[in-house]
Formats: sequence, C-alpha cells, structure tokens
Amino acid sequence: MSPSEAPVLDQIAPRAPRRWHRKALAAALIAAIALAAVATWFRVAHTIRHPHPVKITRQPRVSALVWSGRVFVDAATFKQWLDGRDVQYAQWARTHPRAVAILERAHGLHR
Repeated sequence: MSPSEAPVLDQIAPRAPRRWHRKALAAALIAAIALAAVATWFRVAHTIRHPHPVKITRQPRVSALVWSGRVFVDAATFKQWLDGRDVQYAQWARTHPRAVAILERAHGLHR
C-alpha cells in the first residue's frame, strides 16, 4: 500500500484507536500503586517488630495519681472518692506512701 492510498483507506475503514496503550498504562499504574502499598506495609511491619527506643533525657514529672481507672490531680478529690467507698484517707495514706507523695507533689504544682 502506498502512502497516497492510506488517507483513502482511513475514510473507508477508519483505524481503531489504540486502546491497548491505555490499558497497558492503567495496568502499569495499578501495579506501581500496589507495589508502593506493599512496600509501605512491609516497612510498617518491620518498624512494629523492631522498634527503636525513644531516648528521654529527663524523667517526666508525675503530676497525677491513677487509681482504680481514674485520674486524681489533688488529694481533696481523692479523699472524696475514698469517702464514697468508706475508706479513711489517713489509713490509705499509711499503706500507700508513694501515692501520697505523688498527690502532694501534684498539689504543689497546682498552687
């Protein structure tokens, strides 16, 4: 077929657009996205399995007492909570001196 006959043939039977280019491009794009997702999840899984410890230069100062699933920032509210359970604060304080120290320190921070 000569170059002069090609336009005539296109008028009689137009060429089908090359859809396979678009399909190949779409398939390559989907494969690239899937590969990126898989690589990301492998990195996340590796980080979860082998975490790096966080370096703390200074121990954080505790300013509240967590007791029975509740957070108390001062002795007064904790005393009320203990009174509701028929427990004397003085009796509790004798058996939990470290917790009392936290409440006293928290009270000093809120002044």
